[in-house]
Amino acid sequence: ICILFVAHVPPPWTGQGVIHQLLLQGEYSDVTLVHLPMSFSKDSSSQGKISLHKIAALVKLVVRTYRARFQRGIRFLYFSPGGPTPSAVIRDCIYLLAVRPIMRGEMLVFHSSGVAEYIQRMPPLVRAVLRSGFSHAQLAVQLSANSPADGMLIHAHETRIISNSVPDEAGAWFRRIPSDVLRILYVG
Repeated sequence: ICILFVAHVPPPWTGQGVIHQLLLQGEYSDVTLVHLPMSFSKDSSSQGKISLHKIAALVKLVVRTYRARFQRGIRFLYFSPGGPTPSAVIRDCIYLLAVRPIMRGEMLVFHSSGVAEYIQRMPPLVRAVLRSGFSHAQLAVQLSANSPADGMLIHAHETRIISNSVPDEAGAWFRRIPSDVLRILYVG
């Protein structure tokens, strides 16, 4: 199976981008991932802001998706929506509406949960348009049973819970730094 893997990878460095990079580096016996990078933000300070560069990047991504579909015959889409912010939800809705007619199936992986709840708070007309973009994916993936029920709220055919797991590098790091003081920085 060949899957069009439309996803952000670092830079800028985000948890979602790191997970995507790890997935792309994996070895799979019966699946081939063809990566189309989502490169909307050049750095973390431009995330969540609309710009002409991002509009051009969206158009380019849609064109590249059509090219991959028809030149390489890829009919399955892996897509990870951005977070519940106006610019990300609108961007993702436009992209999904543009490419859904040519894809046989799509998997939406909600690393940044709460998108469906965000859409529910919109005025009725806006909500209807946004729902049409996200609705009826073949598979929705949530990272936890405690995450917002994005899959159910977008009426995905199936929802799975797959924990967001990354290699634990902490043990190696602690061994390399001899110190009696443990300092932890949490940024969230």
